[in-house]
Amino acid sequence: MRDKKALLVHIQRAERQELKDRHRIKRHITTKTGRDKFRRGIMGFFDKVTGKEKRLRLINKKEVTKVKRQQSNSRQNLVFRHNMERSELQGQIEQVREKQQEERKELALRIHEMRNSREAQEMDGLSRDFNSVVLDRVRSTDVPDRKRTHSDASSNVRRYDR
Repeated sequence: MRDKKALLVHIQRAERQELKDRHRIKRHITTKTGRDKFRRGIMGFFDKVTGKEKRLRLINKKEVTKVKRQQSNSRQNLVFRHNMERSELQGQIEQVREKQQEERKELALRIHEMRNSREAQEMDGLSRDFNSVVLDRVRSTDVPDRKRTHSDASSNVRRYDR
């Protein structure tokens, strides 16, 4: 998913830069053709006097405004399309995250169940061991205790001779 996102970002940046370059070239061409319509010298002076230059300025201004509006619309369309693509990819990313979260929950549950079953098995083994030890002790106490003699008791006492 990271690769898809990085690729999408790269493609969209390239598209925006390409559109920006095309718009800049188109504006440059439009302004240049508008300037080229004006005559120079005596004829240019004559156009100013007769008002032809003012009409040309208005026409050029309308053309530039039209081009700017078209470019603004194309930029908005591009941004809208890019946002749609990003939202689709984001939806896919969210689906993957939800799937991964479900898988993590299932794995945690399995681990918990395995631990509980191992503990139960260990407890069964411990209880069997405990039972066998208890039974051994019970069996050994079935034999009557012999009486302790004085020599047995004295062997437990430490003597400190100096």
